[in-house]
Amino acid sequence: MNRTVPERRFTLTALQLWGGLLVWAAYFLAVYVVAALACARGFAGVRVAGLDVVTFVSAAGLVVSVAVTAALVIVTRRRALAEPARGARFADRLGWTLGLLALLALAWTAVPHLLLRTGCA
Repeated sequence: MNRTVPERRFTLTALQLWGGLLVWAAYFLAVYVVAALACARGFAGVRVAGLDVVTFVSAAGLVVSVAVTAALVIVTRRRALAEPARGARFADRLGWTLGLLALLALAWTAVPHLLLRTGCA
């Protein structure tokens, strides 16, 4: 009997591979755009929930981004363990690894905004 590898949708595979890094890129862009606008428009000192606006946006965005990326990592890891096809496992393992890298990148991006005050020149 000839066993073939099950057909996988390109969009789903691409999202699993690059989803975590796309979430990180969106977070990075959002935080730095908010910081630039806060400095340029003069609302860097505005307080939201006891934090300045840039720190608040950074913290809130970090929570959402980590949750989405962690969900992608968990789904991809489960899929990697469930599918026996060799090519599918490689793509899932690569997606899982890139998702973990994205979690590290999210933490690295958040450090300056969470630890330092927004200093506008």
